[in-house]
Amino acid sequence: MNIPVSSLTSGSNPSTYILSTTLEGHSAQITCMKFNANSTLMASGGADGELRIWSVRSGKCLQVIRDTDRRWGFISAIQFLNLPGCDLSQDVVCFGTSNGFFLLYQKNRNDNFYRSFQQMKLFLSGDGVESFAFDPIFHRVVIVSRRGKMNMHRFLESSLMLSEWLDAFQDSLPRVVRFSLDGLSIYIFSPNGDVHIRDAATVMENISVNLLVPIGGVDICQYTSNLVVQDIRKGFEIRLSSDYYTKKRVVRMKTTRTRVKQVKFAEHGAVFVAASDHGKLYVVDVLSGCIRDILEYGGSDELIQHVEVTTSSREHLIATSSLNGGHCIRMLKKKLQVYQEEQVRVKPLIKEEQVKTEVFISKSSSRRYTFFFFFCVVVLCMFWISPAKELFLAKWNQQFCPFVAELFIAARAQILALDILDILQDNCDSTLQLVDVVDALKLDKAALREQGILIHLRSQTHQ
Repeated sequence: MNIPVSSLTSGSNPSTYILSTTLEGHSAQITCMKFNANSTLMASGGADGELRIWSVRSGKCLQVIRDTDRRWGFISAIQFLNLPGCDLSQDVVCFGTSNGFFLLYQKNRNDNFYRSFQQMKLFLSGDGVESFAFDPIFHRVVIVSRRGKMNMHRFLESSLMLSEWLDAFQDSLPRVVRFSLDGLSIYIFSPNGDVHIRDAATVMENISVNLLVPIGGVDICQYTSNLVVQDIRKGFEIRLSSDYYTKKRVVRMKTTRTRVKQVKFAEHGAVFVAASDHGKLYVVDVLSGCIRDILEYGGSDELIQHVEVTTSSREHLIATSSLNGGHCIRMLKKKLQVYQEEQVRVKPLIKEEQVKTEVFISKSSSRRYTFFFFFCVVVLCMFWISPAKELFLAKWNQQFCPFVAELFIAARAQILALDILDILQDNCDSTLQLVDVVDALKLDKAALREQGILIHLRSQTHQ
């Protein structure tokens, strides 16, 4: 389903992504993006050497971090960390630069601004940070450079980084580095298709394979451990966690330029979101390998390079930026299915009742009913004080009251008849005849009281 992003508004289909907001502020190309743990903030880095902190809800830029001496170069990689002793509101944002710097900024409790507390020059000028990954279990970070250098650091309780080991690649250069979910292994992906798996503690290589595809973007799902790899020439490959090397699904996509394009797992690992070089954003189902949505981002020549995703308590979020579509970030969102079901179960029921109330008791109908009520009250009051009241009451006494009295007598006679029949059934040998009962039914209330028929019948039946 092709959906132009520019037409995606809050009134669109809730089962697909809609355009939430556009973040503007960078003066050069966006180079990296990352959401924080609770999906309230997003950090973006650019070729202008600035790192910007954005509010996800409002879309406002909360802080701009830059090097006034212009030593950093452009921002090449960003990540939010939660270090020992820090809660979710005490985020640490760390980022690497193209000139080999690695910096850590921590949010201040008093003013909510990020303050620098550690800066390191890890690589020589001309060799910048290519990728880094954080291990939340053992609080370690592994950093690789464009020329094949690799550093492992561990965070102390003071949140300062301590170097554990250094290494370098000889045969292939690293493009993406990731920790395994248990934090025991490191995955290093190279552009020529090589995948090196090393022990995180000893840096010894456990296994090395070649996926036989030129690797661009890479992501490992934090929920399922599935792997998705961009094949620069043909599209993307989904490799299942049970066997990365043989179990795969190939998702072929149109490719006009052999450029690196990011790919990210989203919606708790159910789909992955892939960038493209022809102005489209693809949402692909992981199990089937089928394209679920195609979001038309821009023109056919627009190169979408960067994609970042997250899931909040109510919605899935996608942040994208393109190389030639302006220096902005577009935020897309889609409501969580659980939240949609909750809305269907609760809110629409309330709305439905309100709609029914408006249909049957609208404002105009309510005014008509109120007018009719007061009209009736006025008519009754006028009738009560008019001479016609006496005539009406006289007619009531002459015609209606006797009629009501006759009804009362008939009802009393029916009750009496039932009583008499019960007596006859209980006294089969009595001399009491049915004609006596018929005669009794023809008597009025006064005759019954005067003659005491019921008492007389009861006395006869007991003789």
